[in-house]
Amino acid sequence: MAQDLATLQARLDAALEAQANVAMGGQPRVVQDQNGERVEFTAGNALALAKLILILQQQISALGGPASPLGPMRTIL
Repeated sequence: MAQDLATLQARLDAALEAQANVAMGGQPRVVQDQNGERVEFTAGNALALAKLILILQQQISALGGPASPLGPMRTIL
C-alpha cells in the first residue's frame, strides 16, 4: 500500500514523540503503525518502537523525503 510522504512523516513524528515519552518514563503512548493499527508502547517494548521508527524513516527516504540521520556518513569534498 503506497502512502504519501506527509502521512509517513506525521506517523514518524508521532512515533518519535512516543519514543521520547517512553525514554523519559512518561505514560504509555499510543501511535498508529504503518498498517493503521493502534499500538501502545511502554518501556517494555521500546525496541518495537525503535523498529517502527526505522521502518518509517526508510519508507520516507524511498519516497524521496529527507534521508535518515542514522544512515552512513558521507565524505564531502
